[in-house]
Amino acid sequence: YWLVIYALVLAIVISFLWWLRSIHLRRKFQRQLLQQQLSSELAEAQLTALRAQMNPHFMYNVLNSIQSLVYANKHHEASEYLGKFAQLTRLILELSSKEKTNLKQEFEMLSTYLDLEKMRFGDEFTYNITIDSSIDMSYVQLPTLIVQPFVENALKHGLLHQSGPKNLQISFHQNN
Repeated sequence: YWLVIYALVLAIVISFLWWLRSIHLRRKFQRQLLQQQLSSELAEAQLTALRAQMNPHFMYNVLNSIQSLVYANKHHEASEYLGKFAQLTRLILELSSKEKTNLKQEFEMLSTYLDLEKMRFGDEFTYNITIDSSIDMSYVQLPTLIVQPFVENALKHGLLHQSGPKNLQISFHQNN
């Protein structure tokens, strides 16, 4: 008789401890999930901030350069410049709604941006973008507009303050 009562009490205690453990694990899982969600939201906010760095200063400079070409009666150059600017704006608007893009689209946007900068600064500025041949540009995904702010900073704070020829080299390599 006492053995049955003892076994019953032991079963109740074990069940109670198991129940407490499951509550603890469930709360731990919920905290981890919340932390992941917050990390994801923070990453998205940082990405949005980076996208915002397609900064108005650059756009004003482009528009001022186009205006200067128009005043100098260089209508063909102004038209070409305006067309590139429209293409870049269209690409940015299209890509900025996406969280990720493929390397091919990022490359197209970056090339258009650098073409505009080349038109603005002339022959003293050159650039070269190389992509490792093992990379499938249509397959590789990366955060949208992640490269452009770094390139813009390299130009603005690095190359443009140098005298003489300015050459920007950009390389994409895949590691593991």
